[in-house]
Amino acid sequence: MIPIMYLLILIGWGLLILGFYMKNYTFLALASFLLLALSVTIISEGIADVENVSTLALGYIHFAVGAYVVVRSGYEVYKDKF
Repeated sequence: MIPIMYLLILIGWGLLILGFYMKNYTFLALASFLLLALSVTIISEGIADVENVSTLALGYIHFAVGAYVVVRSGYEVYKDKF
């Protein structure tokens, strides 16, 4: 059986790709918040009770991508409104 963390990671990346495809910056921000929450969980608890260097690297990568997309989509929304 697939651990729920893998399913949430796939959902998060799927929503992020869907947001890029639709060019909806609000949707992108929400999807990247999911990635940020997942990254904190991965860094603190690991994936499926495995905590090693590879899971920490995966958590940091999710954090970096999520933070970049939140800042970039917020900038695009701000730029479009003003």
